[in-house]
Order: sequence, then C-alpha cells, then structure tokens
Amino acid sequence: MKKNCFLIILLIFSIFITAYSQATTYDFLNSGHHRLLHSYKRIQYWNTLCEKSVHTVEKVFFDETHIKGDVLTEKIMALSFIPNYPRYSENKVLLSSYYYKELNKKMNLDNISFNNEIRYGLSVRRTFLRKFPSEDMAFSSPSSPYDRFLETTVYPGEPLSILWQSNDNNWLFVKMYNYEGWVKSEDIAVSSKDAAMLFSETKNFIVVTQPKAYTRNLSLELDMGVRLPLIKTVGSSYEVFLPGRDDNGKFILLRDQISKDDASLGYLPYTISNILSQAEKFSGERYGWGGMHNARDCSAFVMDIYRSFGIR
Repeated sequence: MKKNCFLIILLIFSIFITAYSQATTYDFLNSGHHRLLHSYKRIQYWNTLCEKSVHTVEKVFFDETHIKGDVLTEKIMALSFIPNYPRYSENKVLLSSYYYKELNKKMNLDNISFNNEIRYGLSVRRTFLRKFPSEDMAFSSPSSPYDRFLETTVYPGEPLSILWQSNDNNWLFVKMYNYEGWVKSEDIAVSSKDAAMLFSETKNFIVVTQPKAYTRNLSLELDMGVRLPLIKTVGSSYEVFLPGRDDNGKFILLRDQISKDDASLGYLPYTISNILSQAEKFSGERYGWGGMHNARDCSAFVMDIYRSFGIR
C-alpha cells in the first residue's frame, strides 16, 4: 500500500513539474524572445577579449613573421605525442612503438630551424584537423567507434596560419581560431596574410544558416556558420567568393551562388528565438565525433550555432 501511495504521489508530482516547466517555457519564449541580446559590435568586443585571454589559444594572424624553433616544437609535441593509453588500428591491431616512431619521422621535427617562417592560407573544402600527419584512424579499444587521432573539422574559407610541414609535404601543421593540428596540404590554398585577412574579415558577407548547404555550380559543401564574401544578390541567390587553389597550391578566388534559403545576409540577430531556431535545425542529425560521418559532435554543435551570430 505504501508503495502504491508513493507511486501516486510521484506521478502527481511529475505531472505538476511537467505542467509548470511547459508554462514557464511558454512564458519565457513569449516574453522578449525576439529582443536583441547584444549587438554585433558588442559581440566583436567579446571576441577580442577571448583572443587576449590566457584561457584561449592565440590569434590566427600573428604579429611576427617567424616563429622560434623551440616554440614551434613545443606546439607540435603538445598535440602529437604518443598517447598514454593503448590505441588500435581500423583492423583492431594494437599500434606499436615502431608505428609511432615512423609518425614522429614524418613530422619532420629535425629540420625545424632557429627561426621558421609563418605562412597563411585558407581551407578550400571541408576537411579534418588531425593529431598526426596521417589519415590512419586510431581507437581506444577494438570496439570503439571514435577516431582518437581526429581533432576537429575545418570548414571551407577558414583562415589558417601555416606553421610547419611534414617531410613529404603532404601535411601542414596549422592553427585555426580554436585548434591546432595537421591538415592535408591539398585542402589548403596558400595565400598572403593580407589576402587571408581580407577574405575572412570583409564587411560584406553571408553566413550559412542551415546545418548543410551546397553552392549551385561547384556543389561545395558548407556547414552552419561558414562566412563567405558577398559579391551581389542574384534573384533568389547570393553570389559569393569561394577560396580556390591553383595547380601550385596558391590561393585564387572562385565565384558561385548559394540559395537565400540557406544563408543570411550578415550575421543573424543574437536573440533567444534565433538561438533556439538554429539549434532545432540539428534535430535528427547523428552524432559525429570530431566531424565523423559528415556530421558534428557536441562542441561543434554549440560552436556552429553561435558562429551564426558571429560569436567565436
């Protein structure tokens, strides 16, 4: 009897809590949810503070033209070190010390000089930032689905500082706004610092507001939060510049169009309504560790939503 009474009380309590939370949510969403929380000028101020904070990585664009060898080596080894835990290959084979020794050779650390030139570039397609200069996947157990050598995903048009290269020149060690790691050279267009800054910081731009969008002619895959320079409006589309790569790997400008349904002219207004609207668009999308399965993980989910408002 006591058990039944307890269950009845629990049921009544749960119904009350559900009704209360729904009412509270309704009141919350209908009382100023379209009000601008902060202007973009204020958001820019936040971004600047974050760039100066000791709790975040440094800016993409360096004040110096070179990086000291010991600093560069420390940066690379802070990421590309032998894991303390076992790692297994796609074939469920334990990765050996010899395997890591070969990866270490590929990082080309012996050729780092006292002063090393800092170069710049732009990503030309959706690509991966990795722990080592290799496409080999590594798993924490033979049954794990998560590639532990995958750091994050880089979206098209992302400015990057290029700090080093592998001994076969197929990989670049780069810094983006929130990560460092190895990316395939073929996915990066090398540019001047000024060109990378101009492309990524132009005042006339569009922002992708859908989880996935594709350009009309080149079918370039774009994720939420990608920012591209605007050329002009053409009917139901925006004509934009895209980062391209010539035969020598140098940066060139390409042109294409993206539907107005997939993008915003400038950043979205930073309101509660827009935050929830952007988040809801991911309903049903599978989880993608580091961007696996052409999807996104928990941190990318949050970052992509807020990139829609210009919050980095």
